[in-house]
Amino acid sequence: MLLEKKRIDDGRNVLPGLLRDYMLGYAETFMELSKSFDTEFIYEGENRQCMLEAKNIWENRKLMGNSLARVSGIMEGIAGQMCDIQRIPPKKRRRLEQALKTEGIFLEEMGLITSEERDRDRYCAILSTKGPGEIRANKAAKVMSALFHEPYQVSAGSPEYIGSTRKLFIFVKKTGRMALTGYARAVKEGEKVSGDNYSFWESEDGRLTAILSDGTGSGEKACEKSGEVLELMEKMLEVGMKVEAAVDLLNSSCFPGMEGWDHPTLDICDVNLYTGEAYFYKVGGAASFLRTKEGVEVIRGGMLPVGFLSDLHLCHLKKTLRNGDYLVMVSDGVVDAFGEAAYEEGVRKALEEIKEDHPKALAEELIRQAICAQGGHIPDDMTVLVLGIFEKNNP
Repeated sequence: MLLEKKRIDDGRNVLPGLLRDYMLGYAETFMELSKSFDTEFIYEGENRQCMLEAKNIWENRKLMGNSLARVSGIMEGIAGQMCDIQRIPPKKRRRLEQALKTEGIFLEEMGLITSEERDRDRYCAILSTKGPGEIRANKAAKVMSALFHEPYQVSAGSPEYIGSTRKLFIFVKKTGRMALTGYARAVKEGEKVSGDNYSFWESEDGRLTAILSDGTGSGEKACEKSGEVLELMEKMLEVGMKVEAAVDLLNSSCFPGMEGWDHPTLDICDVNLYTGEAYFYKVGGAASFLRTKEGVEVIRGGMLPVGFLSDLHLCHLKKTLRNGDYLVMVSDGVVDAFGEAAYEEGVRKALEEIKEDHPKALAEELIRQAICAQGGHIPDDMTVLVLGIFEKNNP
């Protein structure tokens, strides 16, 4: 879609294509999601009642897919309208423009995207260089921080370097905390791939989301199912959907396509790096563990896997993470490895005894102990994700 560039009073272009690209990107994602609902009706069973129920679910999926497609069309329409981005005061902009120029960076356009929470305000700028070389984008963030007297950093979704080609960069206020991540995996004996899939997803508004999905069984089929759940979840988070809404939509999407007990789990921890608040969402996932200076706390789920019920009532647990806390997420293969009598207690005790502080080393040691608990065998896929939360001093 070609959109006419909007101009403001002083004759400068206000971020041509910025919101258009954002909105069209969101519209494209919703259209992709709608296609996941567009499937043929296939029923191989002989029970007529079950067939009618399956067809009813299929028809509901078609309706939801059509709704998502309509949302996509609405977003495309909005992309063609003037969007409200605050202009930077001329004096403030000139100062920044001159300061960036001394670093070899050319500022073409700039605006401020405001939020209800002031810490979430974002500056967006189209930057380029005049020379053939590239400049790290964090140099522009340092210049902005010095002039605006507040610490800024380049957003997670922005390019790492500024080059001769004009590109869009988003600058956000630095978070008061940082997260170090690590993982370790072990594939079930006799299988080539793990049925577990995971992701660490960082948003532009200071959130780090850890996602772990455990496919039913093991091997390629389980990997495919859990991978599909993970990919769809990431797409919905990318368009700005809240975790609860995304899980609800994902559950509705997966429900009709999975038969019997073929339902992957979904384990999510969403951490706000500004406040330290962490929200845990468990859809059939194994227990998680919070290791603090006082000890290890078990965080249980207890919900059915994704798609097991079409009407999902999602519950979540909130914790405030402090400096030096470690969040440990595991697939059920890790918990089960410590024996039916111990289960979560076995993992908890292991985490209390492990002295490793680096997330990667901690994850690897827990996997090692789980395998040792099984006499050196790996009866099921094992995955461990670790997030370490640390306060940082912003300049």
